[in-house]
Amino acid sequence: MKKIVVGFFGITSLALTSCEGTVDYAGAAESMCKCMTEKDAEPGGDVDLGRDLDYSFCALDVTIEHTLDVTQEGFAAALNEKCADLNDLHKEYLASAGQ
Repeated sequence: MKKIVVGFFGITSLALTSCEGTVDYAGAAESMCKCMTEKDAEPGGDVDLGRDLDYSFCALDVTIEHTLDVTQEGFAAALNEKCADLNDLHKEYLASAGQ
């Protein structure tokens, strides 16, 4: 199920980033950090889907908000600079997206 969701986000990400333009990786990484901080602060409730799925949802939000592909090296470098604690989740996301 998670692979299907991540695959959907990957395809959506590629479709949305086909437009040319200036890419603000630092701003996108900051948005990812903020999104994950908010997800971590949410109460777990009855169903906790896990941080990897939370990361996928945040990746989609960042892709739409900043019109960029979070699988690009520039985003990974900015993410490492802004919130290095998400590096492992980002690597898992890339692996599940076939990157």
